[in-house]
Amino acid sequence: MVYQLQLIFFCAPSIRWIALMLNSFLLIESCTPGHFSRCPDWGRCSEDCGGGTRSRVCKSCVWRTNRRFTENCNEFCRNGHSYYDGRCHCPSWRSGRCCEDCSRNYIAHCPSYEHHCGGSPDGIRCDKCYDPYYSLGYNRGCAVCPSIAECKYRSCTSSYNVYCKECNDNNVFFKRYNGDKECQRMCSWNNHYCWPGSCRNGLTKDCSCAAGFTSVSNYAETSCQPIQKPSILTCDTVAIGPNGEKKTAMSSSNSTECQYLQDIYGNYQPTIMQYDLSTEYTIDISSYSRPSYIVEQNFGITDVTVYMQRQSVSGSLTTLPTNRRLTDVNSSQSVRSAHYDSHNFTTTYTLANGQA
Repeated sequence: MVYQLQLIFFCAPSIRWIALMLNSFLLIESCTPGHFSRCPDWGRCSEDCGGGTRSRVCKSCVWRTNRRFTENCNEFCRNGHSYYDGRCHCPSWRSGRCCEDCSRNYIAHCPSYEHHCGGSPDGIRCDKCYDPYYSLGYNRGCAVCPSIAECKYRSCTSSYNVYCKECNDNNVFFKRYNGDKECQRMCSWNNHYCWPGSCRNGLTKDCSCAAGFTSVSNYAETSCQPIQKPSILTCDTVAIGPNGEKKTAMSSSNSTECQYLQDIYGNYQPTIMQYDLSTEYTIDISSYSRPSYIVEQNFGITDVTVYMQRQSVSGSLTTLPTNRRLTDVNSSQSVRSAHYDSHNFTTTYTLANGQA
């Protein structure tokens, strides 16, 4: 409260009166009982976070009495979590008075010691999941790694960074390839021989067959099948009639191979077709080294069939019953490099004029 005091003095100098006004201000403190106005700064909060209290001692102008005052302070939580009802409310992955600690919360497919809290907003993640899983980040758990064909054990750091640690039948039927991102089939004894030929890097995808062979490659087989047919060295043919008439096919050259035999012309019905047949099959693979999984090999003739056809005047062909002369009955284990055969093929078909 401020009061103003005004004083007036009169002086009498030699010839006139001078009035001197003196203004003086006097400040007088007002004092209200029960009011404590003399207070220092608040003291330190009892807690750094999670809700605490602080106090200070204030003085009154009446009788100079003291009183201690207390208030709440630091009503907040760490890592952005909520404070209400007098405490911090922490998620399952946080613990401590202020949600400051990272709990070993359960994350599927993650070791407990690989947990890590953080991020924005706050969460928990697995730094390294068990194989074959990878971390998706905070609060997203572990996801399974994409599969690799024929891979037994795989690992990954993301959906696009997957590698195989061990293939099925590792280094027997399959091996890791392309920076361990693939399992490639190996050339081996389980119907993936690639023989006669060679397997670069030991893989079926790099199978190269020898000359005279073509590659057959699929999931069930990698083989080199012959495209070179056996040679029919001779096929002497005689057409015998009902009265013993004979006509022999003659060669147009010095060779006895079938391709050089000329047509037989006669004016009788053939009742027997007589033939003498010789064939052989030889290949040269001496420039190729036989792989360790090939213990034995044999190339040759497995089946022989003689076909008889009737040709009309217009030139169309009709196949008559065939004569199977050699049959593969032992999975080609009894192949032979040469085959000789002589046989009389009886026919009951009647030919019209101009037919053959």
